[in-house]
Amino acid sequence: MRDALALIFEHTYVSPVQALSVEPSLVGHVLAEDVHARGNLPPGPSTNIDGYALSAASTPPGVYKVVTTFPTTPMPPGSVYRINTGAPLPPGTDACIMVEDTEVASRDAATGEEETVRLVAQVDGGENVRAAGSDVRTGDEVLRRGDVVSDVGGELGTLAFVGQRSVRAYRRPVVAV
Repeated sequence: MRDALALIFEHTYVSPVQALSVEPSLVGHVLAEDVHARGNLPPGPSTNIDGYALSAASTPPGVYKVVTTFPTTPMPPGSVYRINTGAPLPPGTDACIMVEDTEVASRDAATGEEETVRLVAQVDGGENVRAAGSDVRTGDEVLRRGDVVSDVGGELGTLAFVGQRSVRAYRRPVVAV
């Protein structure tokens, strides 16, 4: 049996390797190289809830001004940042409070958007926060040479998730009977 398998592998033609775009036409191809994450995902701290980002140590229960434009500098004292699931935390924040643990205190008359919210719970630093690289770290192997890209296995999604635009894959063989 071992000799037979050796003969098969010795005389079997290996399809050439080609660079292919990560798109639905990649389904059915076999990867010709390992795929590694090029960066941390998420790249920085992000939230896993809808709510408000804040600095836990300086934001006890109370009423706070709501900031809706992503700040490039630390949040002003007495304010919280409205945030949605998956969004990065703004500078100077280290926790998020769930919207269910808040009450709208006042709204803008023209837009109806909340101007201030009342926090009815205390959160700890790191609460409701996903750390940088908590999904994938730089250099992690996400797919292996020899993996088949299928339409049900999630390989296309994995490649897109790690930002891979193209991969090296074996050309699909042409078989005639």
